[in-house]
Amino acid sequence: LNMEKFTSVKGIAATMFNKSGNQLSLMMNIDTDMIIPKQFLKTIKRSGLGKNLFDEMRYDMNGNEIESFVLNRDPFTKAKILIAGKNFGCGSSREHAPWSILDFGIKVIIAPSFADIFFNNCFKNGILPIRLSEEKINLLVDDSMKGIEFEVNLINQLIIIKEKEFSFEVDAINKDCLVKGLDDIGSTLEKATFIDEYEKKTRPLLLKSGQCDSYFLSNRGSAMSRQNFFYIIKGYASLAGIDKPISPHSLRHAFATHLVQKGADLRSVQLMLGHSDISSTQLYTHIQNAQLKTQHQKHHPRG
Repeated sequence: LNMEKFTSVKGIAATMFNKSGNQLSLMMNIDTDMIIPKQFLKTIKRSGLGKNLFDEMRYDMNGNEIESFVLNRDPFTKAKILIAGKNFGCGSSREHAPWSILDFGIKVIIAPSFADIFFNNCFKNGILPIRLSEEKINLLVDDSMKGIEFEVNLINQLIIIKEKEFSFEVDAINKDCLVKGLDDIGSTLEKATFIDEYEKKTRPLLLKSGQCDSYFLSNRGSAMSRQNFFYIIKGYASLAGIDKPISPHSLRHAFATHLVQKGADLRSVQLMLGHSDISSTQLYTHIQNAQLKTQHQKHHPRG
């Protein structure tokens, strides 16, 4: 709710490189432990983590800055844009990773690909992750190394460097949330007027003169049944162009999976789902393990 509104950013872009002899290549597979090591995860505050961003690459064993690291060199100490290689943000789903990036002052990350959970966490924390082809990124790198100012315009979906422009794609919902400065809670509260209208106007009309303790009512004034929900969800799925089978259980399943992937403890998920036995809830840990296995097979050279 308190995220800063994002329309455009102007600033220096820092590029993360690997060096092999005289050859430079974009640093790939930058995981969340590299972004913010585990010893800094004890805090629940979003501020103050910027000084520990890329801690093990920025500082030596005595806590002194490593001069060769890009974010320790002027003008990149003030970078607002970060350029990196494939699979940025892989590893554990720690939300401290985007917190530390934002606290450092970086508002935009450009890479060929991102880990899914990190990618979504960026939008929820006021950071714009941009997927660009390696060919386009290579065109940005020279200007980045020269310290030339970039402009990232979210409204027009353009990266502007002097007279050059590069377009990028962004999901409409994520774009809207960034432009309005809304996180998950803010997005929900934005719909509060619809909830109020249902409670004050629509529900009394559906209830008529009868009595029903259920919150959601059918057009007959009785409790909304499972079948009613199914037909409503199926109708909206059709309008959205979703052609695969979807049901109320699909939403329940997605709800629980997202909770587990974001680190919610199983006991809490069990209570929210109303499972009498926690073994039913443990199904969602198997799903997460399957996703991890898929990521390992996809990205590890011996996967």
